[in-house]
Amino acid sequence: MRNYLTDNNYRLSKFHSFGFRGHQSMESAYWASRAWSLFLSGTDDFNVTESHLQASSIPALAHKVVQNWKVELDCYLEAVKRASEAGYKAISILIDTYSSKRFIEDYLAIVQDTARRYNIIPIYRPDSGNVLGQVIKMYNKLITWKHEPGKDFAFIIGDSVNFAQAKECDNELKSQYNINPDILTWGIGAGFYKDLERDTLGWSMKTCFSNGRDTMKCTDVEWKKSIPGKVSLNYTRDGVLMAHTRTNDSCSTTAYHILNDQKPLSFGWIKMYANSPQNTNQKDIIFSDALVTKRTLLCES
Repeated sequence: MRNYLTDNNYRLSKFHSFGFRGHQSMESAYWASRAWSLFLSGTDDFNVTESHLQASSIPALAHKVVQNWKVELDCYLEAVKRASEAGYKAISILIDTYSSKRFIEDYLAIVQDTARRYNIIPIYRPDSGNVLGQVIKMYNKLITWKHEPGKDFAFIIGDSVNFAQAKECDNELKSQYNINPDILTWGIGAGFYKDLERDTLGWSMKTCFSNGRDTMKCTDVEWKKSIPGKVSLNYTRDGVLMAHTRTNDSCSTTAYHILNDQKPLSFGWIKMYANSPQNTNQKDIIFSDALVTKRTLLCES
């Protein structure tokens, strides 16, 4: 990967390690992160961004951070301001917490103008749907508004990316759209460590209840949408597992635990249930009519 970057005169930070959460232990994650830092300088592996290693990173927003704000746009603007006050030159901004389309059409210009005012380079990060198409759309808008690529803005994609996909997309940007691929950073984790990727070894939680209120991830990709608020699960008479909007009568509040407060015994019960025989015949989550309505209303708002 380093040879590919140097042969094409790309910056070494164009490949960013996103591999940390794809490991089965802290020890294996640590040694893989250190190995990465011997050859490439960009990483999101927080445990190797120490001064004695040749690795660096920038501040970045997470979906759960954005969802803690009542007004999505306020979070982006505050993040830009805080990054500037902390002395950073750039910040990575997710665009798909609720809807990538809404971000590009309604928020992009405002965030970019604010970033210029605070002398910050926003690194826009599409993370679901046609991510390369979203980069191209944002790029065209930004240069039309007279913002300079690399100096005023850049992009990062880390949605299940591997080395082969990164090279293919770089070539597409250059050959079909006349865009310098160096404007785009790739977060590589999936498919890198012995073909075991994030979707194999790990999982991501999309926030459904945050800051004392129901919320959800509304994205352009249906299977990445989350469930709004707390729900109860029940089997129908036909044996179908269905998710319902939760009421005070539908299930006990003791079903929800703060993981960091649990004693080892609690995890023993979790392990027992997880390793018991599972019925895998049902492939999809079935939502009640009330839950479907709630999802629709939250996304439209």
